[in-house]
Amino acid sequence: MTRVGDALMVSSAAKNELWVLDPKTLDLLVIVETDSTGHQFVPMP
Repeated sequence: MTRVGDALMVSSAAKNELWVLDPKTLDLLVIVETDSTGHQFVPMP
């Protein structure tokens, strides 16, 4: 999990996904599909 600007990014340990959350409300803003689970880096759209 990391905070980047106005977003909180959380890597799924079970799915090939990176979740982008609002850090204040924890609302899910977007799901980014990735090639692996756990700790990962992905290009942001």
